Amino acid sequence: MLLSIRVLDAPGLRDDFYCSIMAYDVNCNTLAVGLGNLLYGWSESTGVNILNAGLSDGSWLTSVAFSSEQGEKSILAFGDQEAPPTSKSLPAGSERYRWQHGAAVKAIAFCPWRKGLIATGGGSNDKCIHFFHTSSGAALASISVAAQVTSLIWSTTRREIVATFGYAQPDHPYRIAVFSWPECPEGCIVVASSDESVKFHEVWTAGRKATTGLDSGVLAGSDILEMNEGIDKEGDVIR
Repeated sequence: MLLSIRVLDAPGLRDDFYCSIMAYDVNCNTLAVGLGNLLYGWSESTGVNILNAGLSDGSWLTSVAFSSEQGEKSILAFGDQEAPPTSKSLPAGSERYRWQHGAAVKAIAFCPWRKGLIATGGGSNDKCIHFFHTSSGAALASISVAAQVTSLIWSTTRREIVATFGYAQPDHPYRIAVFSWPECPEGCIVVASSDESVKFHEVWTAGRKATTGLDSGVLAGSDILEMNEGIDKEGDVIR
């Protein structure tokens, strides 16, 4: 039986599997949790702090993500079911950019091997994966997937990204369930529960593996983004 090593009260934690409202940053050792329309940060050294000014009444956070350790440091992105996703710097907490989407933002993922590259996934009225540059705020590319995007996961060894989908449509009849946990250097996973608590579990020992080398350019050598922009080239067959 896996026992919790720490439990934090999380009143107002949304019991909704479409939402991904928790993220851990290894650079400033901060856990971000979305509770209703407020985004909280928790750390051993500073305790609890509010990281946003709050959303309008009736709104709630749907996705939260930190930039990776290898990418641009201490950038926090979050989205809700109405407003566009926002990125801000920590610890100062100043808002940097907002990006428009056609629906609630259900997924946010920072690229682990390219500084400043972020992917977002729109809900049932958007049905796209969007790519942005966090340093300049530029929109790089969008891929229409004909389905609600429920999660995004970058590969740490290949220039690829995995998306899972909800509300399958005739032209996109597939749904894949993928589970991922916030990064934590101590080998912990952090689980948000429907009983309005956040639990820490020790599962793995610490350790990281190296990623592949990087290409230069705006699209960062990404086969996905280059294909979307009409750049054809030969490469390894992907499953």
